[in-house]
Amino acid sequence: MQIERRPRILMIARDTPCTAGNGAGVRTYQFAKALAVVGDLYLVVLNPDSERQLPADLSNICRKIIVAKRGMDSGTKMNSQNSRVRNWLRMVRLLAAPWRCSWTELLRFANSFGVDIYNGGRDRTSSMKMSRRILAELVQWELSLAARFCKPLPLWTFNQWEDFLAVRAEVLDLMDQLQFDLMWFEHSPIYPLVVKLLRGRAKPLIICNTHNIESHLHQRLQKLAKMKLPTGWLRLQPRILERIEKDAFRASDLVVTCSEEDKALALNLASSATVRVAGNGVDTSYFRPMQTRVRALIPTLLFTGVMDYPPNFDAVKHFIEDIFPLIKRKSPKCQFVVAGRNAGHALETLGINDNSVLCVTNPPDMRPQFERAWICVVPLRAGGGTRLKIPEAMAMNCSVVSTRIGAEGVPYIHGEHLFLADQPQEFADAVLRLLSDESTRTQIEKQASQFVQQHYDWALLTEAAMVEVISLIDARMRN
Repeated sequence: MQIERRPRILMIARDTPCTAGNGAGVRTYQFAKALAVVGDLYLVVLNPDSERQLPADLSNICRKIIVAKRGMDSGTKMNSQNSRVRNWLRMVRLLAAPWRCSWTELLRFANSFGVDIYNGGRDRTSSMKMSRRILAELVQWELSLAARFCKPLPLWTFNQWEDFLAVRAEVLDLMDQLQFDLMWFEHSPIYPLVVKLLRGRAKPLIICNTHNIESHLHQRLQKLAKMKLPTGWLRLQPRILERIEKDAFRASDLVVTCSEEDKALALNLASSATVRVAGNGVDTSYFRPMQTRVRALIPTLLFTGVMDYPPNFDAVKHFIEDIFPLIKRKSPKCQFVVAGRNAGHALETLGINDNSVLCVTNPPDMRPQFERAWICVVPLRAGGGTRLKIPEAMAMNCSVVSTRIGAEGVPYIHGEHLFLADQPQEFADAVLRLLSDESTRTQIEKQASQFVQQHYDWALLTEAAMVEVISLIDARMRN
């Protein structure tokens, strides 16, 4: 581009950018690297205390990084340090006037019940005393009313409001000093925060990198919910998210989705939007098998993922309860390993007491887990975008058995790149076939590895996406 200066890009990310382990963080990191080549990148990370976890190279490629730091107020939680009277008085105040603290305190208090209000998590109220159960129901009722009529910002943005408040002054000061040519935001639910930042300012180019079509994802979660409290919230949340996505997509100069399926969903919400696909990939220079690979001595199945993400939690629960027993009948020595953030807590929550079910919590490097595994299983029943765990496994020469939802968004071929199965017995049979037939497993691994190297390397995907970004910026800066 023949321009007088490099374009200035402000990137707002919800997740901590990372090289591996968290699909959303990996996508954010890869696009941050690509944007830093296009222009001067200023990065805002809303996930508190991310600074210590950021990849080292980000500080070299970004002109400035702003990270939220949250000072949690322990007084908002119900615990033994506070008297029961204080807890009840605080609860009455929050229920009577939650808007006085921008709804944040009520949302924090909701978490003290162990109920994931924002994305349809697990309901633990069944084990509570009656008084706390009533309080939990009141919190849920108030949040639902607020979302329906008052539309408080924190509910829209997965409780990102408090994190946004922690950085807003610094970001606004930065925007006063510099004129940005492009505002790039990760995840459509962040859009209300973008509106807050741009209020009263000249509008730059806006690009939304949507990792999922969130309303569609939460419709799927609603179908899976069986317990009363999350189900009530989930019935409402897709409609809230749909409103945000419509506004975000219409206001954006470009919407980037992970798959053609998500592109179609985005256009269904906002037919006037300009939508392009930039799939999720894998860093094939990082994820590659060692020459002297050592598999586990006994048949080992692996699931990788962030376990406080509801679709992953549901997938592990479904596999352990409905599929793994079928596998164990014919392969009694088989073991199942869950590796990822909060894996141990997830298995504890499920009450797993089985020596053949293991966990690796917060592994610093996922590659050794792929090296040891015989098969990577992806029994997802909900999700959005595309799953990075599959191309990572394929790049590591680890064969995959997945549900069709788990593998959607990428043109994998059943029987050539992986095995697809949706029903428990069908899934178990596919796993058993690969466990017993080494030649088939080896052939699948070879074909899948070649497929991701040729089509889904991150360098190829981000480079293609940046072509249109550069064109938009160039036109903007010339006018």
